[in-house]
Amino acid sequence: MITNRFFWVFILSFLMGGNVYAKNCTKGKACGNTCIARSKECHVGSGSSSNSSSDYSSPRRSRRKKSSNTYTPTASYTSPRKSFSSNTLEDQENKKKSPVTISAVVSCILNSDTLGTNKKGHKKISLYGIDAPEEDQPFGKEAKDFFEKKVFKKKIKEKVYDKKDDGTDIALVFAGGKNINELMIKAGYAWVYQPSCDESFCDDWVRYEEEAKAQKKGLWGGSGRIAPWIWR
Repeated sequence: MITNRFFWVFILSFLMGGNVYAKNCTKGKACGNTCIARSKECHVGSGSSSNSSSDYSSPRRSRRKKSSNTYTPTASYTSPRKSFSSNTLEDQENKKKSPVTISAVVSCILNSDTLGTNKKGHKKISLYGIDAPEEDQPFGKEAKDFFEKKVFKKKIKEKVYDKKDDGTDIALVFAGGKNINELMIKAGYAWVYQPSCDESFCDDWVRYEEEAKAQKKGLWGGSGRIAPWIWR
């Protein structure tokens, strides 16, 4: 009898306990401790954290990383540099001063410091670093005659330093192993044209000109001489 009474009391208490601790709630909303309602009825303390985590996950706002205003290059960058041709003024000057030696035979005398040859492409040669009298000025004929005797119909070698606009070579001329430009100075039939004579040997030529003056050689032995760059 006592056993049966105890059994019914236990059953009644269990049923009443469920009602006491139950409450209305919204499905999916947390209620009581860690329980999340699976229906519209939530039992306080009847849930577990493991159940809640498996049934519901709180949505998280995906936050986009703020972009920085600071520019970060994605690749290395080299500022453009202007391309300079190797043919600079200095290179041109060096090229001009690098003499080229050419052999030819003198075919005509054009004036007292310019000759013509039989060499194709090198028909006219003007003597480098000197200026001799024009044929129509005092001592012009004498200077041309001296020049002609030294080179006409002779095989020469020219050491080209530059060219005139018309293609005339500006060169040292050698005949019989002698420097004809230098001979014209020493014989007193030419001036050193210093504005264009800038090689190391030009200092020697100036000295030879002074010696020719002192010894009254060529045009220095008479009167009426005038520098050709003034005559022109």
